Amino acid sequence: MNELCVEERVETTVEAARLSKVYWDGDRRLEIFKDVTFSVPKGQGVVIFGPSGSGKTTLLNLLTGLDRPTEGRVRVEGVDLGRLNEAERAEFRNRSLGFVFQFYHLLPEFTALENVMLPAFMRKPRDPESRVRDRAHALLERVGLKDRARHFPSELSGGEQQRVAIARALINDPRILFCDEPTGNLDLERGLEIVELLSGLYRREKKTVLIVTHDERIAKMADRVWNMVNRRWQ
Repeated sequence: MNELCVEERVETTVEAARLSKVYWDGDRRLEIFKDVTFSVPKGQGVVIFGPSGSGKTTLLNLLTGLDRPTEGRVRVEGVDLGRLNEAERAEFRNRSLGFVFQFYHLLPEFTALENVMLPAFMRKPRDPESRVRDRAHALLERVGLKDRARHFPSELSGGEQQRVAIARALINDPRILFCDEPTGNLDLERGLEIVELLSGLYRREKKTVLIVTHDERIAKMADRVWNMVNRRWQ
């Protein structure tokens, strides 16, 4: 990675500066949001909160380098994502970021253990398979799925699949975890289990956890909440 892209390490871990995003549908201009500016302190649990259609997921894609802003700048861990090419952004995400999605995105042909191991096999340099396997077993135990390692996603409940997804997100020991509606597909009881699991990552382990959600249960447990409707902290 280009060393010039890495700036002095600071206590702010994610920074959005005057972000705007516009899509075009033929001649129709669709402005998703404009001039969004905020920063996320290191080691906190932060929620981006708002109703469907408010631009939460679009903003998350910009903060992780999965998409580029029409205007503005994103820095993550001192790295200006706009100065990285596509391959460098992919390498940075694999090394430094973890992702948890609403629909889990587990590969159905692989067991829970194998799904957890996958991101580690894309890392450069790659750890020995035995070490990756041991780490994946430890993570499954940590999320309460020690006895489900050999089960396929179709044999797991929604809550169990989401816990596998969280273990997978942690396999490369990321400094920041990004979560897109992590309870959106779960019932009340399973959703609360995931909320407790995620809150432990920043309360006890001091990881930075940024969650996009419309779930008020998650918002109430966060250190800070950014409201996409009025574009301010609450």
